[in-house]
Amino acid sequence: MNKAVVLLALMVALTGCQTTPPSPQEELQTSLRCRLLRDQKTITPEQVEYIRESSENGYLSCTLMLGDLYERGHGVPQDIQKARAFYQAVAVGKAAGYVQL
Repeated sequence: MNKAVVLLALMVALTGCQTTPPSPQEELQTSLRCRLLRDQKTITPEQVEYIRESSENGYLSCTLMLGDLYERGHGVPQDIQKARAFYQAVAVGKAAGYVQL
């Protein structure tokens, strides 16, 4: 009985850890939203946080936008080293990161 409970708990834990990649529609919507937020004249901390969270969730275009925010000092303190780190992270999977570097 204990083995069955442990096995079931392990299976639930492993299944819960699996993530599914975003659908193309989700990718497009999130990417467009990050781009629109980045291009606003003023950007709020909440909007920067949305871009940051999207970046952390694997949206490379949002990571690129976050790097741009740090490069320009738009909504965040200007930090060229952070911008470079974001661009390099994108360059691993997307040519656009190399363009920004």
